[in-house]
Amino acid sequence: MLVIAIGTLWALAQAGFDLQPGGSRAEASTRNASIAVLPFEDLSPGGDRAYFADGLSEEILNVLMGVDSLAVASRTSSFAYKDRGDLTTPAIAREPGVASVLEGSVRMDARRVRVNVRLVDALSGHTQWTRTYENALNMQNVLAIQDEIAGRVVREMRTELRTAPDAQTRSAAAGTENLEAYELYLRARELFVVRADLPRAVALARQSVEADPRFARGWELFAAASFAQYGRPTVEATDAANRALRLDNNLSLAHAINGVMSNYNEPYNWSGTTNELERAVTLDPTNTTAMLWLAIEMHKLGFLERSQTLLERCVAIDSAYDRCREHLMWVLHMRGQTDRAIQEYRTLVANGAPPDDAILLLAFIERGDEAAVQQVVASLAHEQRLPDVVLDAMRDPQSGRIAARRALRNWLQAGISGISPIRRVQAFRSRNADR
Repeated sequence: MLVIAIGTLWALAQAGFDLQPGGSRAEASTRNASIAVLPFEDLSPGGDRAYFADGLSEEILNVLMGVDSLAVASRTSSFAYKDRGDLTTPAIAREPGVASVLEGSVRMDARRVRVNVRLVDALSGHTQWTRTYENALNMQNVLAIQDEIAGRVVREMRTELRTAPDAQTRSAAAGTENLEAYELYLRARELFVVRADLPRAVALARQSVEADPRFARGWELFAAASFAQYGRPTVEATDAANRALRLDNNLSLAHAINGVMSNYNEPYNWSGTTNELERAVTLDPTNTTAMLWLAIEMHKLGFLERSQTLLERCVAIDSAYDRCREHLMWVLHMRGQTDRAIQEYRTLVANGAPPDDAILLLAFIERGDEAAVQQVVASLAHEQRLPDVVLDAMRDPQSGRIAARRALRNWLQAGISGISPIRRVQAFRSRNADR
């Protein structure tokens, strides 16, 4: 069928690269132990330490994610409100549906770091707790501040952690005692997360591991940034991933990258890839990137039920991770759960994704949803209109099928301004790129 041809080609064009930490979504209620950690504001004199402020808040988020019974909004959800001074704390908390919000600021100079932080009740906007830390600038003090903030948050929310009254945080661990290496890592990571100037991100990551050759997370980021820069495995990325795992064999992301890179070229190593990705998910059950990649491999191998389970977990952990939701939409449709697939599609569009995925076109036509049909076609027409003969064949299987197949094949291969529909979809796949 024509829709199968479109869907298959779209699925084959899915190759992308995302790194993204997980989190959880909870209904807003003072009875729920749930929190969003907003990106801290940079108040440094030069206004050039945003990478450090973001890194500090994200490390605290990661520590809190290790607390049983505490639902933590994903980085995607929390960092969506960066620089949104027009929103109140209750308004920010409403979308991820959390009971509390942690916000703060960082002021750094060459010798000292000052961190202001406060825990805010999401419904009332009232401050539950506030604290200022000021210390000499070194790794020991930075990690101590992160540990203290995370521990204090858990103590403040202890009455809400009803199923785990003695909940403890894990210690923050940068993986290096070298402040220069850590700062270079954070600067590289800031560029990598937003996919801005990847060559610069690679250069900074390289400098980070040169400053501390035993910095496993630095090697892990070096591998990720190099892989993302070229969109394929490189000797540099492979060596960096292996170096990271030799230093710390429990790095979830490094295993995931290793797994994906091992299946890019013939001869394909399906068992090696899936084993590495399974290991990554086991090591970090909140690593939504590893879940997505494993789900894609399961999809390719025909294990659609397993793929759906992984993608549903991914969306439950991070409801803002559009790529997981998009792949879930495809798998649901392919398993005959088209009504659910349409629901996921509508959520994607509501989240800001372009309504240009043609896999559901026939479903919309069969349901008489002409508005959705025209929405998809209009979005596709932004760069290249879907041929009318293809749409006609979808509406009437007896009309011009041979011509329709020929037109569809030409449409998929053609390019506007040098960008074919398949390449445009690849670009869309990376628009949500995160850690």
